[in-house]
Amino acid sequence: MKTLKAFSLVFILLGISEFYAQTEIDYSDPKEVAEKFLDYYFKGQWFDAAKYCGAADCQKQIEIMMQKMALDDVTVEEGMCKAVVDSVVVDASKTKGKIYFTKTCNGTGKPVSKKLDIVKTGEKWLVDYVFKRDKYL
Repeated sequence: MKTLKAFSLVFILLGISEFYAQTEIDYSDPKEVAEKFLDYYFKGQWFDAAKYCGAADCQKQIEIMMQKMALDDVTVEEGMCKAVVDSVVVDASKTKGKIYFTKTCNGTGKPVSKKLDIVKTGEKWLVDYVFKRDKYL
C-alpha cells in the first residue's frame, strides 16, 4: 500500500512538473543544456531532466530509477543538492564532450567534483547520462 501511494504521488507530481516545465533553452549551447539537466535532476524532476538526455532509452532509465527509489523507500533529498557547471570540454569532432561540475549538498557541506558526458545529436547537445544500478549523480 505504501508503494502504491508513493507511485501515485510521483505520477501526480510528474504531471504538475510537466505542465510547468515548458522552458525553452538553446540546445546549441552544451553548458546551458547541462545546467538545465542538472537543475531538474537535483530537484528530483527526473522526467524533465530526461528531456535534455541523449542516451539511448534515457526516459526508461529515469523510470527505472524512480521505481527503484520508491521500492527501496529511498528518501529523495529534493533541493538539498545543487550543481554548478565548471567547464565544458568538446572533442575535435565537435560531437562529444565532457561537462565538469561541482555538486554541493546542504547536509555534507563538502563540494564534490563530477563529470557528465554530452553528445551532439543533429543540432542539439544532449547529456549522455544513464542511471546505473545504485549509482546516482
